Amino acid sequence: MLRDPPKPVLGGLSLGAEKPEDAPTTVTKDGVHCCSSNKTFAKKLVTLAEKWDIWRDKGVIKLPEDEKMTVDLVENWQKEYKAG
Repeated sequence: MLRDPPKPVLGGLSLGAEKPEDAPTTVTKDGVHCCSSNKTFAKKLVTLAEKWDIWRDKGVIKLPEDEKMTVDLVENWQKEYKAG
């Protein structure tokens, strides 16, 4: 019997990715796990992961009005909407 693949875990940010059991891991200050048996490459991964502050949720970003996306709603959406 075929099973569905595991769903991504958004709260833990694993997104279905798992580290190989035998791969050495370095964890950055933001909790990013860099796995590589090559120490030089592992250091480059850590440097890259720490270069930009992209791993923390900083809330809603401010966008200029002309860059905001508009979403057209269907007529009578309030009557058609069914809570999940």
